[in-house]
Amino acid sequence: MNIAPVAEPGPKAYELVSNGVVDGSGFSVVDVVNFKLTSQLRHLIRIPGGLYSAGFAMVVNKQKWDSLSEEDRKAITSVSGESFARLSGKAWDAANAKAEGIIKSEGIQQNELKPDAFAELKKRLSTIEGSWLQAAEKKKVDGKAALAFFRSQIAEIEKKNQ
Repeated sequence: MNIAPVAEPGPKAYELVSNGVVDGSGFSVVDVVNFKLTSQLRHLIRIPGGLYSAGFAMVVNKQKWDSLSEEDRKAITSVSGESFARLSGKAWDAANAKAEGIIKSEGIQQNELKPDAFAELKKRLSTIEGSWLQAAEKKKVDGKAALAFFRSQIAEIEKKNQ
């Protein structure tokens, strides 16, 4: 794809871009704004469906969980799981909307990745999905069903947001 990835922590992005070490980023619009790259990056190319997503989890070890009172466990479970996911999603959507406004106000040129480039990107990244499916199979997980489920959930959300 004629790119060379540079493995550095996000907070170094401004230094790398402003000094010409790199000429782009794979950040979300929120990260472009948070790392103050709007003055350095003049073009934004949108990839249909996005390129990546992050997942977050709240984890408590079993011994600690068992040591909590029933009242505390109920309080934690009442604000975790789906309710936490929805709350987090709303916060993420709000941050994205704010960043989108900043990107627009900064006059950054926005384009959609061209269909032929998108097809090539999908082709080159297809090995990632294949590797994931193999890893899922080793763990006795129906990876194809899991992907189909998650993709249907995403499609449902996108449909609601149109």
